[in-house]
Amino acid sequence: MMPTALRPQLIAALLGAGLGLPAGAQAAAGPAVSTAPGRIAFSVDGGAVQDDVDAGGGGHAVALPDGSTLVFGSGAGGPSVLYAAKIGLRGTLDGSTSLPAPSGAASGLLQVLRQPDGKLLLVNEKRESPTQFAPGRLQVTRLNADTTIDRSYGAGGTATSGVNIGCGSCTVAALQPDGAVVLTGTTGEIPRTPAPLSLRWAVTRLTASGAVDQAFGAGGVATIATPGSASGFNVAIGAGGAITTEAQLESAGKSTLLLARLKSSGAPDPTFAGGAPVAVPFASGFLLLVQDDGSIVLNGQLAGSPVPTTTPRRQLLARYTAAGAPDPAFGSGGFVDLGPQIEPTQLLAAAGRPVLVVGEKAVALAPGSFPEPGRLNIRLVASNGAIDQGRTVDLPFGGGGSSFLVSIRPRPVASLFQNGFVGNRLVRRADGSYLIPGGVSVSQPTGEGTGFSIGRFAAAALTPALTLDTAFGGPAAPLGLSIRVPRQRATTARSRHGIRVVLKSSAVGLAKVRITAGGRTIAHSLLPVFKTRAHTLPVELTRYGNTYLRRHRHVRVTVRANARDLVASTATATARGRLP
Repeated sequence: MMPTALRPQLIAALLGAGLGLPAGAQAAAGPAVSTAPGRIAFSVDGGAVQDDVDAGGGGHAVALPDGSTLVFGSGAGGPSVLYAAKIGLRGTLDGSTSLPAPSGAASGLLQVLRQPDGKLLLVNEKRESPTQFAPGRLQVTRLNADTTIDRSYGAGGTATSGVNIGCGSCTVAALQPDGAVVLTGTTGEIPRTPAPLSLRWAVTRLTASGAVDQAFGAGGVATIATPGSASGFNVAIGAGGAITTEAQLESAGKSTLLLARLKSSGAPDPTFAGGAPVAVPFASGFLLLVQDDGSIVLNGQLAGSPVPTTTPRRQLLARYTAAGAPDPAFGSGGFVDLGPQIEPTQLLAAAGRPVLVVGEKAVALAPGSFPEPGRLNIRLVASNGAIDQGRTVDLPFGGGGSSFLVSIRPRPVASLFQNGFVGNRLVRRADGSYLIPGGVSVSQPTGEGTGFSIGRFAAAALTPALTLDTAFGGPAAPLGLSIRVPRQRATTARSRHGIRVVLKSSAVGLAKVRITAGGRTIAHSLLPVFKTRAHTLPVELTRYGNTYLRRHRHVRVTVRANARDLVASTATATARGRLP
């Protein structure tokens, strides 16, 4: 249901005036890269405005030996197009390109892996059935080092596995030293009617040429026996090619995490808990890390933890030895309490056996509990399980959501100082520093889930000490801003529920515009700045402004605009005008 009533002719008029552009349309050209100390933002799709509120950016990346990072993500080309950009060690953009998305891709990328020879493996889900009850297959596409498709791999560059996706946010693929790829997921189907699940935990391997390895498991698939329905979540390669994998078991209405280790042949490894899966006392968890000594670190929440309402659930780490038992040298009996303040998104190996836990602010379901975009919570967990004091890293980007597209019922105006950056994983670069790839966007809602948006690839860098790397990016360019009131009648402004202004900014972002008359505010909006040329935007009337314009003619107004671009530079402009 639309949360606000909008007149169709009003929307059409505003779009014609340049507020929104159809998907694929060009926004005015701006700087190729917007920079600020520690961060950059840039366009890979020509600056197009999308006719939805889901503009994205670069969410997956791999580090290259020269210190640069190759970032992949989405743009205005939709699901059929991928974009790739190479970011230098100090934030220079060394080029970007577009390429066809893997055939049949159901959504975005799941992972990007880099082979030692420089070739790249893109992992995604291939939807083979239009029904929601058939999970997609895991498939891998190989690119040459220059991001062109390697047609010698699989069938024309893409290899489809015999395993269905089990987790969309987990590490479902791992690269073996010989170039083979191991994937974990499920076999079986989700029933159409209420019935017990019958999914089987499965692991498969694709050879270096992209064929299903028939020598692995049984006909290319190793199925791990469980006492209920199970979905493979994570997989990692350890010493000697041993395969460690994790799954979530659903049995008797309860969830439990399982760990197993396979030999490189796909057979159970008897040196790990006798070859049987190990039950971990976590109800859920999505992260897994195999350390150099063969020990396994994973995160989760305790079985039986209540669904979060007023406070988030506590997050824990567990470490299991290479033999499959809780490690008594880690925390309390193999477990470490991270507390309820962090929602882990990544586990990284640090020097020695410490673990770097990267996460976001944990959010409960209670009113007033919101995530904090552009902010990372990081914990360094020592080899004995001791936690340092932790640190919060702010990534100061701009962007965010603007006001509704002029509604009849005035709404509260959001803050200009939002952070539209989405990115929560670190990529360790050749010099030991980190890149955080992601995207930053501006959205303009027109209803529930509908509207317009513009997105940019974005990245921030951290030093090896996990502080913002101000040598990355560059000095922030001053933001240019001007505003004026075009000729319009007070009666027309009232019938449109908004006063039009002409705004010009040197960079895309948000602008908060307030219009006063007689010392009081008559119009107020947070506007999307999708263009860098002068364009007309409507500022929504307040309740007082609607009454004021009904009673007055020849109204003299003062306009004040405050703007903020995608890398958080700000500017102010004022103007005066008259509504006859």
